[in-house]
Amino acid sequence: MNLFQSKIREVLQSLVPVVIFVSIIALIFIPVNLQVTQRFLLGSIFIFLGLSIFLWGVDKSMEPIGKLMAEEIAKSKTMLFAIALSFLLGFLITVAEPDLLILGIQIESASGGKLGQV
Repeated sequence: MNLFQSKIREVLQSLVPVVIFVSIIALIFIPVNLQVTQRFLLGSIFIFLGLSIFLWGVDKSMEPIGKLMAEEIAKSKTMLFAIALSFLLGFLITVAEPDLLILGIQIESASGGKLGQV
């Protein structure tokens, strides 16, 4: 089985139980408009396609880069280089992750700006 097929199977195993669970709830317990159900199913298809392609891309591009970096760090003889690189990568990933910045803004606005004044 090639990589893309394995990603499709992985996403199906994750997504299908959620879709079935929500569909059962929508059909039995909570009356949901047909249009809303159709939108949910269409959204589920888009999530399936997008997540499959995204995970395939991660495995094709980011994983090899990570393996090469890990090999280079392991080859280095100094512990200081490994520690410095680890801190640098951690800092860059934290700054590059927009969710953390958005979360910080939300926490600051929820506190009335008091956390930003500390």
